[in-house]
Order: sequence, then C-alpha cells, then structure tokens
Amino acid sequence: MQQAQNTTSETGEMPLKNVRDLLGKHYYIPNYQRGYRWGKDEVSKLLDDIWDFASHRKSEFYCLQPLIILPHKLSDANNLQLPIILPQESSDAEETVRYEVLDGQQRLTTLNLIVHYINEHFPGNEKYPEMHLHYQTRPESSKAFSSICIGEDGRVRMEDGLKPSIDFWHIKHAYGHIHNWFIEKAKDACFNDNTFQEVFLDKVKVIWYEIDRGEDPIKVFERNNIGKIPLADVELIKAFILKGDKRSDRNLLRRQLEIAREWDEIEQGLRNPNLWAFIFGNKPMPDICIGQLFVVVLGLEEEKKPKVYDLVERELDKEEGYLEDLWRDVKDLYSMIVDWYHDHKTYHYIGYLTQMGVKVQSICALISEDDTKAQFINKLRSKISEGEIRKLHYSQEDGFYKKSKEEKSKELYGGKEVRSLLLLYNIELCLREGSTERFPFETLQFGGEKRIIWDIEHIDSQTPREMQSKKEQNQWLEATREALRSEIDQELGDRIRDYIAQESNQQENFEELRERLQDLAGEKEDSYSQSIGNLALLDAGTNRSYGNSLFINKRAELQKREQQGQFIPQGTKIAFMKYFSGSRPTLDKWGTEDKRAHEAYIYALLKEHYFKNK
Repeated sequence: MQQAQNTTSETGEMPLKNVRDLLGKHYYIPNYQRGYRWGKDEVSKLLDDIWDFASHRKSEFYCLQPLIILPHKLSDANNLQLPIILPQESSDAEETVRYEVLDGQQRLTTLNLIVHYINEHFPGNEKYPEMHLHYQTRPESSKAFSSICIGEDGRVRMEDGLKPSIDFWHIKHAYGHIHNWFIEKAKDACFNDNTFQEVFLDKVKVIWYEIDRGEDPIKVFERNNIGKIPLADVELIKAFILKGDKRSDRNLLRRQLEIAREWDEIEQGLRNPNLWAFIFGNKPMPDICIGQLFVVVLGLEEEKKPKVYDLVERELDKEEGYLEDLWRDVKDLYSMIVDWYHDHKTYHYIGYLTQMGVKVQSICALISEDDTKAQFINKLRSKISEGEIRKLHYSQEDGFYKKSKEEKSKELYGGKEVRSLLLLYNIELCLREGSTERFPFETLQFGGEKRIIWDIEHIDSQTPREMQSKKEQNQWLEATREALRSEIDQELGDRIRDYIAQESNQQENFEELRERLQDLAGEKEDSYSQSIGNLALLDAGTNRSYGNSLFINKRAELQKREQQGQFIPQGTKIAFMKYFSGSRPTLDKWGTEDKRAHEAYIYALLKEHYFKNK
C-alpha cells in the first residue's frame, strides 16, 4: 500500500503534478507490471487522507508517492506494441503521446476512478477529461474504464461483452468502494462535494519522476518493487515469464497475450470460493491465488520456505527453458485440480482430506501414471483411514469407542476424531449411488463469506452446561411446554406456570422441572448420550439458540431453516428426520434405541472402506 504523506518537503529536481495535470494523457501499463489490486482498505485510506487534508489544510498541498514513468514519443510509440490505435491529430513528431508507468499504477488507476466518479455523480460540474490507461495485455482496458457506472440498484456495472479479467474485477470493486465512501460521507454535515473536488484536483500532487530513456524499464520496475509487501513475488515471476525470448516481436506479443489470458483464467478459476476451499482446505484466500500453485509445483509447502521469487531467480541461469517448464507445470497442476473438482468422487475425497489438513503436494504424491481412476480413489480412501478416524473402533455392543489403556471409552463428545468421522459420514452420504449432492466445502472455509461455523452437538436436549439465566430458563420451559402440551398433566403444568411467573431464579427447582420434562420426552441421559449416535453437525446459529431444546423443537427449527434455503448436512437431516433403519417410529422423540440405531447406521455406511480391518 502506498504511504501517502502530507508534506511540503523538498523534492529536488523531480517536479510535482497535481491530479488535474495528469488528466487527458495516455498511460501505458506494460505486461511485466502487476494488475490492479487495491481493495477497500487502500481505497478508503486514500479518500480519508484527502478529506482529512481538505478539512485541516496544515500544508500547501497533499503529496503522494512518486509516479515513475518513461515517456515515449509519437515517433517511437509503435515500439510499445500496443493493440490500440494511437491518436493521429498531432503533427509534432516529438510530442509525447504515451507514458510507460514503471511504478505508481495502483495510485494512478484509483485517481482515475475517482475522477470518473466525480464526472458521473457530481451534478452541475464540468466533465473532466479522464486519463487513458492502456494495459498491454488488456486491449479493451480503456473501454472498461469508460463504461463503468453505478446502476439504479446501486451496484457497479461494466459494459457487457468485456472479457473476464481479474484486473477488471478489482477495478469494478474499487469503484464500488469509492461509491460507498461518498454515500457514507454524504451523511456527514461537514462534508462538502465542491471542497473535496477542488482539493482533489488541484491540491493532491504526485512526484513526477521520468527515468532516463537509456535505462531498462524492467530493471527499474524490479528495483522499485522487490521487497514491497503489496507486490507478491509471484507477480515478479509473471514479469519474468512475460519478458520474452529471441522470438520475433510479433510472435512475442502474441505469446504474451496468450500467457496473460491463461494467467487470468487460472486466477479467476481459483477465486471460486468452493474450488479454493476444496483444494486448499482452511487456508484463507490470498490476494493473488495463483501463487499457491507455484508454491505446490516448487515443493514449498513447508512452513519455513524460501520465497517463490528467490527460488525461481536462482534457477533461471542454471537451466535453459526453466520458466517455460515452470509455467507448463503450473498450468498442468491447475488442469488436474479442475478435473478433480468436476469429478464427483475425487471432489469429495480430496475436499475431505484438505479440510483435515492434508497438503495438495501430499495428494499429488499419490498419483502414479499406471493407476486407474479406481486405484487412485482407493489411495485417497487409504489416506483418509490414516487420519483421526484411525483412533476409532466399533463393536455391536459398544458402538464407536476409543481404546485407552486397554479400556473402551464411548465418551467421544468433544474429540477431534468425532468431527473427522461426522464430516466423512456426510461425504459418503453425498457419494451414495444416485446422489448428485456436492458438499459445500466453502462453508467450512475460515474467513470465507459464506462460512458456517459447525458445532458437534447432541441431537437430544442433553447439554454440558446449566441454564442459569432466568430468561433462558423461561424460554426453555415455554418451548418445551408447547412441544409436550398433550403429555403434561395439570400438576406439572401448574408448576411450570408458577416458575415462569416468579422473578427469582431457583436453580434447584428449575433442574427438577427440566428432568421431569426430559423424562416425559424420553430424553433422559444414558450411557449413549456422549456417543457418536447422539451427535450431529449443527450450525452454530441453530445450536447456540436451540442447543438445550428438546429433539422435537430442534427438528422443527431445522425444517424451518432448510425451507429458508439454509444448507443442512445430509447426515444431520437423516438423524432429525429419523431416516435410518432401527429407529423408533415416533418422530417427536429421541431415546436410547434411536442413538444406538443411528450409530449403527453411520458404521454401516463407513465400514467397507474404513473399518473392515478393525
């Protein structure tokens, strides 16, 4: 991120240009540059800083970091190999028509988006000539900037027909952040559109630094960007890949455009939250996703690893064609991931493994050229068997248990192996013959927009904690009384009514009432209460609101939430709807027989592949 400073310090020989001075000019973003990557934090900080300066005016102007450029004249502009038409109106062959941007494109792009927003949304003001930003690998870039707008629904629009690009995605969202910033500022009585516009155009300045035409622009770029946190080292690798070889200029440009297209397609594909969570588990999605493929290909999945760029740079001089081979390996890895993603079995088994912390590199190590698909699937199942579930055993008498000093323990609530087993159970349900359901791994993704926090919770009303809040106690009693209305006699009903009416919390009396109601519902604690047969994946929102409720109340709440479109795991639905053999026909009660039958059902589904030798 740029470190904008409010300064009037000496700038040496480097001239200052305000935003107005930058307008109407043509700027060229070469292929070795990273794409536009500013998000909400960077955009909002720039706008906040400008308005803070406008509000206090402690100096003559507000200065941004340098804009490093290489000017190109009309006479040599064709050497830029831009797939656009240069202006022809000028007769002066020495007139500068393009500025190659070596550093500062993130700021320059954002400034232009702000100008575009002023033109679109500040009524009654003149329209300012916008900057012309041309990306070497984005022939339609100028069209994208001119077509961006806020629709009637308040959402950012871009002209249809533009080729998908991760750069355009970020530009579109940055424009949305600008819009939201101004909407919020409009609520502030101290904010003034005209003041902001005046300061922005005339008092916000950049240090305009033109490099010598004899310098190598790529070297300048590398020198100014290596070590900056916002510039991922994979972007420097991209610069190397696009740098070219001894091909003809025409073929080189074609190849550069092809690589840029492939790069964007891969980046866009990886930004699918479900695909990302499927292959990289709980790893948060970074700003640049493709970098993780380079990490895998280069064998750098260990925690303590050298930077990707450093490793690649060391290998460049050692092996001819190294970059071409590296890029081919990255593309091959992505193609394989996509194939896995679209196959029903590999999607679920690999997705399960990555959620359990297995690295992609370990999965790739299972591949053998001679293996059939069935053999690869068996290897994945074997890998699953080596995980947490290896600690679990099963017997008809005890159900699932753990061995502890030659003793059998059925008290499994809270253990890692329980979560592993229940997730695997839901995965195998998706793989039953005829099933087309895909488990949404993105709901398990840390930091994901659609993430659901899953609790391992009791199916019945057993709870490891007491309800001590009077409000919570009353809510539980009222809901339980309603659920068991036909079975509650007058004496018990009167006691419930009296307890709800009193202001004081009498824990002993409440616990007595709760035990009686649980007995009435057939949910008295027994030796199977902490077993897997009495546990299910329950989203935290439901569990923490209804975790103490009777089975019948939880069941009704789950049905309601599913009707509202909320994802409910198959295994959880099967338990609460009692869609398993051996359960009691009574749908509104959950007892010992149900717990045992449910546990046996889970085992029956998993035993062939994971417990047959135990």
